[in-house]
Amino acid sequence: MFRKLRLNRLLPHHPRTPRYHRVEHRAFAHTPPPPPPTSTTKKTTSLLSNTLRAILFGAPTLLLTYAYVDPGFQRSLTFWSKAAPIYAVYRYKEWEFQDKPEAAYDQELERLHYKYADDVLAIILDMKGFYIKIGQMGSQRDDFVHEAFLTRLRTLQNAVPPRPLSFVHETISNELGRPWSEVFSSIDPHPLGAASIGQVHRAVLKDTQEVVCVKLQYPNVEQEFSWDMATIKSFVKLAVPAHLPFFNEIEKQFASEFDYRKEGENLLQIRRHLLPLYEEIVEVPRPRMEWTTRRMLTMNMLHGRPLPEEAQRRFEALQALQQGQQGQQGQQGQQGQQGQQGQQGQQGQQGQQGQQGLGPEASEVSAASALSNQTALSEKEYEAIATSLAWMDTFANTKIFLKKWTVGWFNTSGTEYVYQTTLPPLNLPRILKQIWEVHGHELLLCGCFNGDPHPGNILILDNGKLGLIDYGQVKTIAKDVRLNIAKMCVALCA
Repeated sequence: MFRKLRLNRLLPHHPRTPRYHRVEHRAFAHTPPPPPPTSTTKKTTSLLSNTLRAILFGAPTLLLTYAYVDPGFQRSLTFWSKAAPIYAVYRYKEWEFQDKPEAAYDQELERLHYKYADDVLAIILDMKGFYIKIGQMGSQRDDFVHEAFLTRLRTLQNAVPPRPLSFVHETISNELGRPWSEVFSSIDPHPLGAASIGQVHRAVLKDTQEVVCVKLQYPNVEQEFSWDMATIKSFVKLAVPAHLPFFNEIEKQFASEFDYRKEGENLLQIRRHLLPLYEEIVEVPRPRMEWTTRRMLTMNMLHGRPLPEEAQRRFEALQALQQGQQGQQGQQGQQGQQGQQGQQGQQGQQGQQGQQGLGPEASEVSAASALSNQTALSEKEYEAIATSLAWMDTFANTKIFLKKWTVGWFNTSGTEYVYQTTLPPLNLPRILKQIWEVHGHELLLCGCFNGDPHPGNILILDNGKLGLIDYGQVKTIAKDVRLNIAKMCVALCA
């Protein structure tokens, strides 16, 4: 019997094996077994199971369906699916290096920046819209954007592909309520520029034959801006909440940029304040309000190039001229002494020369050498370079003139005599001084100024003046605030 009881305890439950054994002491008495599940319990369990299945399998389906129906949610979902993994890596590395030296963490961050810089650029190019505008703004903020990202973001300045000419014709016709050919005799099919919210074309008015710029806004950009700004702010709030006020200001700043009629009024206001005092050094486009609507702005044409582009163009031209002059001097160095006109030195690539003349060409070479060495030159030194280049052109063109009107009469080979014109480097100290003076006048005296004065909005015109464009974002400051700013500047200079 004893052996049978021990065996029953080891065997699994069987109908003949007592499931509960009596225990004499009441403190160890077992509770009766639970009743078998009823139909109500089975229904409850089945309901919970079905609910869980609906949550696990139905939620993704619902999200995808909503993303398909709502374009804004679709853009937000696309952004988060691409940006969240990168953000997670940065957060993980922050946790991993929290007990390690700060230098090691900085080195790891450096590696991550260069690893994900191309991915960040790909996200911006894929999302387009306002993401490109944020990237363009970031490309100018080398004070807090890492060099790895700056290099990629600078490619966004010309990354917006323009819309076709059919879009231009259709938009103008819809905005004016008449065929575009009744207002314009021609429209250049190649845009002067394309941005995240619109593009600009050169056109000719039919009635006056005046050359104008026509700025057109892309459809639905205001709605996309609202979607994208909400997504970007939610990401900034999670990743870098300290920069959230900056993006709040951007949101308010860009809210007024979608009405081109307001930009036309801003241009009129700025012209009224600036031109009476600074007409000799700056030009501001004159809007044609009769051909301006909410999504279309017409203004007179300013002929010139953006400041960075023109500065680079002149520098490269002067550098190429310097290399050509050095090559000629190097060849002349093999011929020995050329005469004594100034000072003796070694020039060129071929060896020593004797006495070399320091005429206009030598002055041009020394000027280009100073620029190529990135020497900080003063305003007067730039003026001296421009003067020496002007004398060089005069000397060269005098020889061309004499050849043209002497031996040129007997020219049978068809040689064309072209006069030489060398553009001097931009006098950057003087330009910066003028920009400070003009924008200071806008800020302190007018109380309204350009809220987006980046170098691309400053043109070097063919007549030598500065062209100030893109007044879509104009900020206004009350008089008492302007007085406080002026007092602060005076205190800092004291």
